[in-house]
Amino acid sequence: MPDEVQWQLLVVDDEPLLRGVVCDLLEYSIPGVRCRPAGGRDEATALLGQGGIDQLVTEVRLSGANVSHWIGKTVARHPALTVVVFSVELPWLPGGLSDGGRVVHVEKSATGLPGLADACRALLSRAG
Repeated sequence: MPDEVQWQLLVVDDEPLLRGVVCDLLEYSIPGVRCRPAGGRDEATALLGQGGIDQLVTEVRLSGANVSHWIGKTVARHPALTVVVFSVELPWLPGGLSDGGRVVHVEKSATGLPGLADACRALLSRAG
């Protein structure tokens, strides 16, 4: 019997294969998680607008997007949302977002995948 959905994660990456791997990893590693994939900022913004998303997991390099600015605006619009930035580079985040514990960075690499699940799990458990 599948786990009851407790948290919805929005996984944003413009690489479909990696997006699928990340969704599979998170759903397998964290009981109660269901992922909604998005291929870019605009699609993600639309899905966030529908409600029900608990956590945003995003790459910082998306085609045609200033992701740092978008993360800042998104967190301001969705006060309960936590964000995990999964990227090879540490993004600049406006207003010290990473200082408040709502936004964390995990290195995007094969060895970083277990850390991604751990970071997501930790933020979700803190949020309640």
